[in-house]
Amino acid sequence: MKPPDPEIREFASAWLAKALVDLLVCDSLIAQDARLWESVTFHCRQAVEKALKAVLVWHQVEFPKTYDLQRLLDLLADADPEVVGRSAEAVGLTPTASSTATRESIRRSIRRRRSPLSRWLVYAAAAERIGSV
Repeated sequence: MKPPDPEIREFASAWLAKALVDLLVCDSLIAQDARLWESVTFHCRQAVEKALKAVLVWHQVEFPKTYDLQRLLDLLADADPEVVGRSAEAVGLTPTASSTATRESIRRSIRRRRSPLSRWLVYAAAAERIGSV
């Protein structure tokens, strides 16, 4: 695939830079206090959302104002199935982490002083496609 023009590349990189900020906030919260898992979940989900939007911009796929990760993955399915495949695990990161399995996964990661892995995988997939920020 031919890389997009510089303006599109810059816009995609801006989304990816915002995703990285959320990842860094998430790591900072984990390092401060293991009881902050709800905030960690929120920033993880934000990072995934922004990384997916970066790839959508890169492929010039229009998307509505949405926070629905599954909807973003569905929009991206035809344009970049590889990124979608690597991102599927992250869909469980809901804003409130209502799923017991998600809460436990995040708590285990926090106890190990590691950020939930799935968000980094999504960021990595997006960064590979767009280029590092």
